[in-house]
Amino acid sequence: MGTLSTARKSERETRPPIQGRKHGGRWGLLLPKGPSSSSHQRRWPRGPETERVLGPAAPLGWRRLGRLGGPGADPAAPESAGVRKHRLVQQVLQVLGFSWENCGPSGAPAVVKSLDVSPDPIIIPGSLTAAAAGRTTVELSSPLQVNLTLEKEVAGFWVKVPCLEDIGSCVYPDVCQLLDMVIPPGQDCPEPLHTYGLPCHCPFKAGDYTLPKSDFYVPYVELPSWLTNGNYRAEATVSCQQKEVACLKVSFSLHTE
Repeated sequence: MGTLSTARKSERETRPPIQGRKHGGRWGLLLPKGPSSSSHQRRWPRGPETERVLGPAAPLGWRRLGRLGGPGADPAAPESAGVRKHRLVQQVLQVLGFSWENCGPSGAPAVVKSLDVSPDPIIIPGSLTAAAAGRTTVELSSPLQVNLTLEKEVAGFWVKVPCLEDIGSCVYPDVCQLLDMVIPPGQDCPEPLHTYGLPCHCPFKAGDYTLPKSDFYVPYVELPSWLTNGNYRAEATVSCQQKEVACLKVSFSLHTE
């Protein structure tokens, strides 16, 4: 009996430690790397994939959200202090109760006529189906500013989420430039935009735009640690040439597993 206890004690002392970090009252385990550790249990390596997807000049938050983690990333690549601060375990994210509405004045130059997203909840990473239609009576050209206000429900009150690393309640001076960073000019628009002849660069000419029901795959999204489980609502005001042309409100809930 004593020999068995000694063996178990020795095993515990030599076993690699299990680390963890608390997010929103929950612990995410960072299991030791080894043959029995699957990719969804470990931090995904970082590397130049971020810059390849969105370009080195893109805002840090946009680059981090757009990074596709995986075996092709370089685990030895340096990372900024901001990225280290918000480093997370890869988790399954659920987006529930998505809804939307136009919030501009009657007769606003640009409006969303329909926006359907399924399933509910949306599982990330995973597939979703979306269809949308919109109209603009004016050309949308650079500088196309977006003023985003993000709020979270806390104890029955809506609290404004500050802008941190270009995520949250932020002002984006020119979305046209951001689009050029994500999709270099001269390159075909990604599917299904290319199939349906929908533009992905400014200027967006006056007219009607329709995206038929299409399937998308949403890869793993690394959210900052302060964007925790809860109910959220966001309002985006779009201004072209310093004149408000559109306003859209969305609401949703986030839940991580």
